[in-house]
Amino acid sequence: MRAQSHEPSGLRGLVHRYPLVVTGSAMAMLLVSMTVLAMQFKSPERRMRDAYYYDMERGELFTAPGGQITPIRMDDRQGVLAMVFACGSCENAGQRFVAWLEMHNPQTIERLRQHKLDDGKMMMSLEESNGGVLIKRERDATWTSRASLQGRQLMLDSQRCGDGTSPVRCVP
Repeated sequence: MRAQSHEPSGLRGLVHRYPLVVTGSAMAMLLVSMTVLAMQFKSPERRMRDAYYYDMERGELFTAPGGQITPIRMDDRQGVLAMVFACGSCENAGQRFVAWLEMHNPQTIERLRQHKLDDGKMMMSLEESNGGVLIKRERDATWTSRASLQGRQLMLDSQRCGDGTSPVRCVP
């Protein structure tokens, strides 16, 4: 009579026989994945992707590289960031709408410039500071802090379609 082997087979068998090799391989794959993910967030292509901007004088959308301190000047236009959504397809211009406009607080920009920060560090400080980013709807006369209760409510209210579903964010 032959004794039965209790050693697992397949993947479980590999883990059982070579635990250090399997653990090392898993750690290496995790490290590579995290590195690729980190590179995606830091890549200039991600920061420089085009965005929609709104020309306040003309009442028109235009595109320009994203990740800029607003308002921006481009050719003969001055624009603020436009958060564009669609109830349906972004490809269909009739379904797109400007949910809200964003610009950086001029007083906060001036304070940061006094500290001689480069644009990248200034942008991070503006995004993180309470009141560094101001928002409003197209028809509103006044700007409010994006971080305020009123600002958060404006963003929440702007992200509903007539049928109660959530719109999709559109990028150029």
